[in-house]
Amino acid sequence: MGKAKICAIKAVVSASSLCELAVLVLLLIFSASTFAASDQDSRLLVHIDVETTGLEAGYHELIDAGVIVTTIDGDIVDRLFLRMMPDHPERLDPGAAAVNGFSVSRWRSLDALEGAQGARALNAFLLKYSTDHQLIFTAFNVGFDQRFIMHFLKSHNLAFNTFFHYMVLDLPSMAWALGAKSLSGDGISAHFGIPAEVKDPMLHTGETGAAFNVALYRAMLGQLSSHQTGLVVQGKDQD
Repeated sequence: MGKAKICAIKAVVSASSLCELAVLVLLLIFSASTFAASDQDSRLLVHIDVETTGLEAGYHELIDAGVIVTTIDGDIVDRLFLRMMPDHPERLDPGAAAVNGFSVSRWRSLDALEGAQGARALNAFLLKYSTDHQLIFTAFNVGFDQRFIMHFLKSHNLAFNTFFHYMVLDLPSMAWALGAKSLSGDGISAHFGIPAEVKDPMLHTGETGAAFNVALYRAMLGQLSSHQTGLVVQGKDQD
């Protein structure tokens, strides 16, 4: 490692708390400046947000999913939005309906797919990228979204690890250590100066959630960039 790189690391350590440093390192791992070109090209982030009929995967169901594929620098590669009719709409939690505006009649009017159709579409979309790239599942509440996606795939004889790396990225965890001491979308968006996700249940979808995720990820990369710009680097890099 060159002297300049060592000096830069020392500067970050002296200026950041251990928690902040951990997240800076994590973001550096997924930033273009860390990997050789071949590694950059092999990794893509898959920002996913889902809407469901409730909180319990396996009992409640996936009713829509927004998927945005980006580079590790946050550049959008592709996107997909799916709206699906649940098999058991009678299990709808009123709290979920208040968030996403689900009703059987509304979903029918919006031409919601059957679950099997949605699974085939998601499978085809992910296979376009998982064959030649390492896909990193990325979400705002990664435990929730991952559980529902895993169950949805499994219920249609598909496997999560067919497409995704076993490690995942949780955006609020990264934001917390970068100073956004909030667990709400509004609090985190205010910290990074980006618009909050739409709340109107007639407009709120997995697609709007995935777009918010990308905006947040980009904002965190921007803060990382400002940290890097402020470093005083001395000496010269050596092989």
